[in-house]
Amino acid sequence: MRLRFDGSAERRLRMALALFFVALVVPGALLIARAFGQVQWQEFHHYRTLAEQLAGGVERELDAAVRGEEARGFDDYAFARRGDDGARSPLAAYPPASGLPGLVGYFQVDSAGRYSSPLLPAGDVAAGDLADLAARRALDARLRAILESASVAAAPPARVDADQRAATATAVAAPAAVPAADNLFERLRQAEGQRQALSKSLGNVADLALDARREARSRAAETDSAEAAVVAAPRVRRKEQVARLQAPAAGAVSGGAAASFAAAPAAPGRAPAAADEAVMAEAEVARDASTLALADDLELAPAPAAVTAARVRLFESELDPMNLIALDDDHFVLYRNAWRDGARYIQGAVIQRAAFLAALAARAWRGSALAAMAGFVVAWNGEVLSVAGAEGGRDYASARALSGELLYRARLSAPFAAFELIYSVDRLPLGAGARYLAWVGLAMLLVVIAGLVAVDRYGRGHLRLVRQQQDFVSAVSHELKTPLTSIRMYSEMLKNGWGDDSRRQAYYGYIRDESERLSRLIGNVLQLARITRGQLSLDCREIAVAALMERLRARLASQLEAAGFELVVHSEPAALAAIVAVDEDALLQCLINLVDNAIKFTPPGAPRRVEFGCTLDAAGELRLGVRDFGGGVPRAQMRRIFELFYRAENELTRETVGTGIGLALVRELMQGQGGRVDVGNREPGAEFSLLLPVIEPAGD
Repeated sequence: MRLRFDGSAERRLRMALALFFVALVVPGALLIARAFGQVQWQEFHHYRTLAEQLAGGVERELDAAVRGEEARGFDDYAFARRGDDGARSPLAAYPPASGLPGLVGYFQVDSAGRYSSPLLPAGDVAAGDLADLAARRALDARLRAILESASVAAAPPARVDADQRAATATAVAAPAAVPAADNLFERLRQAEGQRQALSKSLGNVADLALDARREARSRAAETDSAEAAVVAAPRVRRKEQVARLQAPAAGAVSGGAAASFAAAPAAPGRAPAAADEAVMAEAEVARDASTLALADDLELAPAPAAVTAARVRLFESELDPMNLIALDDDHFVLYRNAWRDGARYIQGAVIQRAAFLAALAARAWRGSALAAMAGFVVAWNGEVLSVAGAEGGRDYASARALSGELLYRARLSAPFAAFELIYSVDRLPLGAGARYLAWVGLAMLLVVIAGLVAVDRYGRGHLRLVRQQQDFVSAVSHELKTPLTSIRMYSEMLKNGWGDDSRRQAYYGYIRDESERLSRLIGNVLQLARITRGQLSLDCREIAVAALMERLRARLASQLEAAGFELVVHSEPAALAAIVAVDEDALLQCLINLVDNAIKFTPPGAPRRVEFGCTLDAAGELRLGVRDFGGGVPRAQMRRIFELFYRAENELTRETVGTGIGLALVRELMQGQGGRVDVGNREPGAEFSLLLPVIEPAGD
């Protein structure tokens, strides 16, 4: 049963390779996608850790700055501390210096709403000694204007206990005539605990619509992170006790040397009431009595009547932790409540919003690796105050302008607990692992594609070879059958004595020609078998081209004469004088195959002539050419006609006989002799050339 190769075999091969490609690539792609997702999550986690570290650094810096402010004494908010030493407060320096970003200046407001600043002394006393008095007054006026122009919404007063209300009522009894609208104390006190709505916000945090799945996964994987929220020490109310010298009324007895007590923090407690004031007065009397007793024990002489004695007075204050409120759209106030002598004070600092937000962005975002790939948002009580994108640090005008994936989200600790730092990433950059994985995946894909292409080409080539072998078997069978039939027929005619002597001579000629044809076919097949087994053995000997041409011409002339063709020989004298090393039998077999093709492919009506030439080309090689006057060789098939079993005509429509191994044998035999074969079209016909290297050119 003969197999048919009509293209369906190649289609089945390609379909099988396509299914194999899908079966190989799809699982590999899923694995690479899974690995790529893992690498991308690790890269996300890396940047999230960086954002966490930056936010932790901001947290620590602000906590240190706030604790520095909370450690300040009550008297630090005045130009000079109480007493007669005249020491200037550290907050009296100009310009104000602090670890607080965006600081405008410090202030103090008493329970009557009276404003003061450590920038200027009380009244105009010693004010002339300040070289920068004008600048101090300008900054003081700016602070006053900011505090007085603050629009704080009215709210119910904060709850206080009975003792605190009594103490406050006693303390503010004298200046009660101050208008409520101008009372800074009341306006700041009413802002406590309120959520201040800011008109200059860029939207709400909910408007960001950030995907938080990876951030949640990262938090779940890092519950023990060392860079998590900063564990701050508890912030509680503290007590401060300060002893100062104070001049008594005239006629008092001298108490000796001045005494001073350092400030000492105490346990948290409530604000001192009127009863506490009485206790403090009794303590002062007891201390004065102790001082007099000490003078009697030391037998000190009484001081002259004109000299007044100094006495020690103890000042006790209670200082609350710092709080932060939004004073208006442009300023924050960091303040604390302080009690002294039953009166409540508000002490704090004014912070400019824009400078504060710029400092947060500079410390927590700009200048870091996140600035090139992540957006940064600062929010206050759920309202977006600042939005910066990854493209060159550009600030946005709306919260909706920044979208993507939530990288990290952190809320600062008190008193900045209303602030929230949000990092987002729109496009996560590829890390080294992702790039390596991408290159590996691409290399694997290319290897698979190249392998499948190679298998496809090999398979299709094998199918074509099988088809050509089948055609070769069919052609050889036909080529063997035809001469054998002719030989048998003419032999029987001669045996039976048919025909006269002239006819018998013709019959002998037919038998001889068919025998030679049969010999050539068998010789080609045997030579092909030796070549395919790698057993080709050629005996190359040096011979003069002139002698070689004489032998070849005689053999080719008899072949062409039997076919009714004319042989035309033209040779160059220089070529005839050359010497080459060839195997005469192999070279003769090549020329016989070329002449046989010329005979077969000369169509009816064309000149029945074959030209055989011998020349030297420009490279010094000997060129033996065989030209016919047929239809030529199509340009697209000039390379393929030397392939084994290839025939230019279709197997179903071809008109010439042949096996498709003649030109392939010519190529192999010429390569075995160190030469090559070439083909070119002429007008008309085609010319096949055998090129051989010359051992001794003419003239040497």
